[in-house]
Amino acid sequence: MGTVSSSSRRRAAGSQPSSSSWVKALDVENDEEAAARADADADADAHALEAKGDKLMSQARRELHGVWSYVSRPFIVAARARFYFHKAAETFVLANSWRKAAAAHHEHAVCCMKIGRSGRLRAAFALFEAGKCYMKVLEPDDEEMTSRTVSDLEKSLRMFVLENELVMAAEVCVELANLYAMLKQWEKVREYRQKAAEFHAKTSDAIVRHFHCLVLPLLMYDTVNFLFNV
Repeated sequence: MGTVSSSSRRRAAGSQPSSSSWVKALDVENDEEAAARADADADADAHALEAKGDKLMSQARRELHGVWSYVSRPFIVAARARFYFHKAAETFVLANSWRKAAAAHHEHAVCCMKIGRSGRLRAAFALFEAGKCYMKVLEPDDEEMTSRTVSDLEKSLRMFVLENELVMAAEVCVELANLYAMLKQWEKVREYRQKAAEFHAKTSDAIVRHFHCLVLPLLMYDTVNFLFNV
């Protein structure tokens, strides 16, 4: 009876997969299954969040057009609807449903403007958020969405300027510059970048003036006190 040579044993061993390779293959398969389950869970969560956002939008519209809207003061109706539009916008953002989020932010802004002068700053922020949401999914060839994005951002800019919120005005200008860069309208890009720089410069000047108004009188007071007490 012949003996098996060592070289034959090595060849036989080499032809059989090692236990470590089986473990690695199982790990890869398990990782792929876990990733697939995570993706499915994420999709389910997104659908659930979007459905919740749709319900909040419906509730907001009921506040605007329901029975109580005819017997309540307009600013009270707008305030109640504003709450639901705001919650809907937040929910759509979590669901990555950017078009619906933009629409909800826009409706939120409209309600804020109906409240009056006190709602203007909230409206400016809401329009800015609407513009940023549109930018997430904007296609340069989509003229309707481009028009909405520009409109919301420019209205937001005007309101921030009226409220003397120059830092936010500069941020809106940067966003508009990015939008026009997507559209390859380079003159507009330069225009809004220059405006952003001007708003930042005005903000810096205001900070310096504020410093002079507050700090210099205190320094003078301390100096006078020191001279009288010497």
